[in-house]
Amino acid sequence: MNQEIISRYIRQPAQVPAELRALIEQGWGGERILLYALADLDEALTLGESWIALGTRHVALATPGVTGSWTIESIDRKHIRTVQVTPGLSANTLLLLGAPDEQPLATVRYTQRQRGAVENIRFVLEESLAGRAVTPPPEDADRVYADAVARPVRDAQALVAGRESAVIFRLLGYLSPYRRQVTIGLIAAAVVTLASLVPPYLAGFLLDRVVRPAQAGVLDRSEAARLAWLAVGAMALLYIVRQAAAHIRLRLMSVLGEWVARDLRAELYGHIQRLSLSLF
Repeated sequence: MNQEIISRYIRQPAQVPAELRALIEQGWGGERILLYALADLDEALTLGESWIALGTRHVALATPGVTGSWTIESIDRKHIRTVQVTPGLSANTLLLLGAPDEQPLATVRYTQRQRGAVENIRFVLEESLAGRAVTPPPEDADRVYADAVARPVRDAQALVAGRESAVIFRLLGYLSPYRRQVTIGLIAAAVVTLASLVPPYLAGFLLDRVVRPAQAGVLDRSEAARLAWLAVGAMALLYIVRQAAAHIRLRLMSVLGEWVARDLRAELYGHIQRLSLSLF
């Protein structure tokens, strides 16, 4: 189920490639992979497909080569002194640090989609540095990875299952801090609609009550000219009002969309943090 969710909704590998697993474990002398994660960002923060793998004594970082082969950098866990994470809205960085004056032993960049899987590796390393051994069974590596990556999607599905109206009301709740802007925007939208409906009525009035009676000699020409100028002036005024209302609506709604998106990102970031803390 979790692997199907990853392939269908997240569109990333559902597990580490079998040939890469064999290469890493062979380089470790038969040591099994306990945990792994996809480092799906490269140095330029573009999507890639590197992998970080954790064993009982080593950490490996595998990057794809130009010919389809893998470049594997293996680090002895005894050399790791500090694990540092720099979170972001769309890009996160995991640093494995050795001596204080040395360059990082490994730099792993990943999106929020891989946050849970990377947090698993970070948790085990930090517990080991604190003297508390946590050793997941190696046969569970695929299950733990799939569960960590698919968990946010499963949680989102559980929230909306059979509760479409509740989801709508919850989304509307994000607009509550911006009631004033929403009210002005809706009024401006109503003004635009009304201002678009009146000109056809004025045009019909001008033809039926002014132009045709004046041509038939029923209406005095001076009175016809006065009514015509009034109708044309009303059309011009309505055009100005419509353009002003459209400008207000566009400015308010575009900025409002950015504010709501910011609030959604902040809540999602907090939710992912709480999920990562409860993985183990």
